[in-house]
Amino acid sequence: MLVTLNIVVESLERKSVAAEIKRPTLILLGVLFLFYVVGDYATTSWLIHNDPAGITNEANPVASTLYMTFGHPGLLMVKLAAFVAIGSVVYFIEIKFPGHVRINRLKIVVLFSLIGYSLLILANNMYAILTLIAA
Repeated sequence: MLVTLNIVVESLERKSVAAEIKRPTLILLGVLFLFYVVGDYATTSWLIHNDPAGITNEANPVASTLYMTFGHPGLLMVKLAAFVAIGSVVYFIEIKFPGHVRINRLKIVVLFSLIGYSLLILANNMYAILTLIAA
């Protein structure tokens, strides 16, 4: 009985210790947060207030609808929700498959792809901002 209790306690102790997410993954998530959430929100907000067309130029229909319904908090919430979803999947992969090399390589490729996509969106917004400033 005592041996069984010790095994159960040891099993619970092992499960209660949270695994750590790796530093390179945290850095990539931080870069994605800066480009996708902060950069895109800041440039989109500037464009909404300075472009005569306002929110109608927003390519993301979900972000546009949430902005028209809830204003800036709605726009920010859609960005944060998408980032939290991505971060949650990355965290799950990091914890569930720590030793699987191919899965972790795919995770890194997907994060770099999302960062690249975010940079394209940010570059497009910056181009629109510079075009408005030059006009």
